Amino acid sequence: MPAPLITRRTTLKSLAGGTALLAAPGRPRTLLMDEPCAALDEITRMKLNNDVIRLAAENRLTVIFVTHSLFESVYMSNRIIVQAARPGRVAADLAVSAPWPRDESFRTTAGCAEECRRVSVALKTTLSESDIDHQIITLCLKPVHH
Repeated sequence: MPAPLITRRTTLKSLAGGTALLAAPGRPRTLLMDEPCAALDEITRMKLNNDVIRLAAENRLTVIFVTHSLFESVYMSNRIIVQAARPGRVAADLAVSAPWPRDESFRTTAGCAEECRRVSVALKTTLSESDIDHQIITLCLKPVHH
């Protein structure tokens, strides 16, 4: 079932319970994205990643972005939470130390490569062999406070 379209005219009564809680007045501005880039080609994926970072920074949004891409998680986040399956649990909670928001040039820096290596090692050491096909990398972008 597709996610509900939420506009400025959407009423809380018309939303499902969890969505209504997220949209309620006084709640942090949060954008939930569950694998939005999974079926995209690499060029379109990079453009969407850049757009999400720009929108999050401009609108001071917290973004919870689910992906299976280690590189995407490092590029977009300041915190990576690795969730393992069966039983569902947090397998690792890693900080990404590079300044955020990032721009396109970060993807090819030594700092990005080092962060990717560190996250890769953490994935290998925190997940068992049975988890490896079920890993989910969830990342959180914090709002930029001016």
